Amino acid sequence: MVAAFWLGAFLLSLGLGFFNAGWSLPLCHFKTLTGIPCATCGGTRACLSLLRGNFGAAFVWNPLVTALLLVGVVVALLRVGLRRSLSLNLSRGERLGMYVLAGGAFAANWLYVILHLSKQLS
Repeated sequence: MVAAFWLGAFLLSLGLGFFNAGWSLPLCHFKTLTGIPCATCGGTRACLSLLRGNFGAAFVWNPLVTALLLVGVVVALLRVGLRRSLSLNLSRGERLGMYVLAGGAFAANWLYVILHLSKQLS
């Protein structure tokens, strides 16, 4: 728990440094090599938008990364509040359905990033 606190503090300070100190954003190596944005392109900008409290802009930059970050925060808060781990007990068919759903969300997000953010992420 202490390690999670320090990791969170480090990431928060790193995020604050990006928009307070004028640091440049990291480059996407996939886009550099292929010319096509990767599925997580815009994720850093989405995270920075969340840190600023601009949820709409975060979803515009990368909906999947934003949703995963928000779900992660909620799960972490629930885990700390309940003081126990959270788990899902899924059958084999339910797990397969979750994998298909996750793959579909990943593909839809990547298509969104390619179609809507290619010019903005240059």
